[in-house]
Amino acid sequence: MQFWEDLDSMVSTVPTSEKLFIGDLNGHVGVTNVGFERVHGGFGYGSRSQEGENVLNFALAYDLLIVNTVFKKREFHLVTFRSGQHLSQIDFILARREDRRDCLDCKVIPGECCPSTQACGGGLSSSGTCPPGQTCQDCENKVVEA
Repeated sequence: MQFWEDLDSMVSTVPTSEKLFIGDLNGHVGVTNVGFERVHGGFGYGSRSQEGENVLNFALAYDLLIVNTVFKKREFHLVTFRSGQHLSQIDFILARREDRRDCLDCKVIPGECCPSTQACGGGLSSSGTCPPGQTCQDCENKVVEA
């Protein structure tokens, strides 16, 4: 729980006038948003874990949106970890509700630059998809901006 306490201390010091994006939060928030409709967009993957519940509760406490769950995606752009037949969605990005309009997309970018079992985590895009011909690394550097 030390992580959540430290994150709580840090987030509470960020003025509401500043944009806030928190990334690489691990846990399974699940496909359903029941009980967390305010923070979970309804487009998750799999079942919910205790770690995912922690992400959801933190998002509720600060009225943050789990951006990865807002945009409807094919499984290919939801799954961030593959191991044999096991697939999961982790690496969540949180943003202030009022910054939602700045997020035009959020998806996983599978590619060669990542370990074979993990895709290039969630990425926020304020300009749509990357131009054709860019490598995963080029794309990742541009997409993670918001």
